[in-house]
Amino acid sequence: MEQPSATDVAVVGVTKRFGDVTAVHKVSLDVAHGEFLTLLGPSGCGKTTTLNIIAGFLRPDDGQILLGGQRVDHLPPYRRDTAMVFQQYALFPHMTVAENIAFGLQMRKAPKAEIVTRVQRALEIVRLPGLGDRRPSQLSGGQQQRVALARAIVVEPTVLLLDEPLSNLDLKLRENLRLEIKRVQRELGITAIYVTHDQGEALVMSDRIAVMNQGVVEQLGPPTEIYEEPRTAFVAEFIGTSNFLRGRLDGVEEETANIVLADGVQLRARRRPDGPTDGEVLVMVRPEHLALGGGNGTDGRANELRALVKEVVYLGSYIRFVAELATGDTVTVEEMNLPGAVRAGIGESVTLRVAPEHCLLLARPER
Repeated sequence: MEQPSATDVAVVGVTKRFGDVTAVHKVSLDVAHGEFLTLLGPSGCGKTTTLNIIAGFLRPDDGQILLGGQRVDHLPPYRRDTAMVFQQYALFPHMTVAENIAFGLQMRKAPKAEIVTRVQRALEIVRLPGLGDRRPSQLSGGQQQRVALARAIVVEPTVLLLDEPLSNLDLKLRENLRLEIKRVQRELGITAIYVTHDQGEALVMSDRIAVMNQGVVEQLGPPTEIYEEPRTAFVAEFIGTSNFLRGRLDGVEEETANIVLADGVQLRARRRPDGPTDGEVLVMVRPEHLALGGGNGTDGRANELRALVKEVVYLGSYIRFVAELATGDTVTVEEMNLPGAVRAGIGESVTLRVAPEHCLLLARPER
């Protein structure tokens, strides 16, 4: 007999094909109790397919789904202890808000008095008290999404599944609601799996992020690791803004490497133990780590690059410079808009400095 597990969800070697297309390929994930895991990636990467397999809306061709240590991939959705919040709110227009929220409890034949109590509590949790008698058409988009969330949490599922629930809302509302969803998840201690293509949502909300590409998980880790230690050029490019400098390795040590760029400029960069050891490579640098004419590295050995400013964008709290290196590579620099900060105009030649610890060596993707 299978034993209870602290892992609420286990995806074990799951593969899903649609004809000749493999949408998900040997994906394995463990989601701990109370964890907020985000499946992040571009359209068509397999994230929603994976979520639908966990929910039971799709059957995997290979692999297993376990909830609380029990295998469930043969069970229909209504027999799994999960609840889904959809991108389209999927509220019943002829029902009131309270009736929409109560629907799942009624299907489970909960006592009427208990339903009333739990519906009111759910409305309080999503901060919609007193709106139970309204129809969905009388609510804003943000309020409707809160009702959809309340309908999911009211049944007290072990696992809450969310499929791009904020994609239809405007930016300001998305920013507010993602914090609300995280608050509700944390207050209830519920396990959540969230699907999005929005890197900002993933970074803000997640305990861990699984970055997916072409049906596989390219990297799984906490937001800080995904942003600061991307393992592939795809992850580095998809999360945040990245500068990629092309060069050739010219000597490696366990944690550092020497790289020669196409114009002969030499760089030192961080190297993981499993990083490339020879040939053509990429050096990733985040825009906030490049400095215009200043910014010594912590070891006093900052890399220096000469560049020509092509564009200057004022963004209030910071200024973005787009510059071209002698190699032809274009880089983005983000300088905080502080008194005394270095300024440069379009057409000016500048020196860019970056500490070796802020340069990360990556393998160049196969063409």
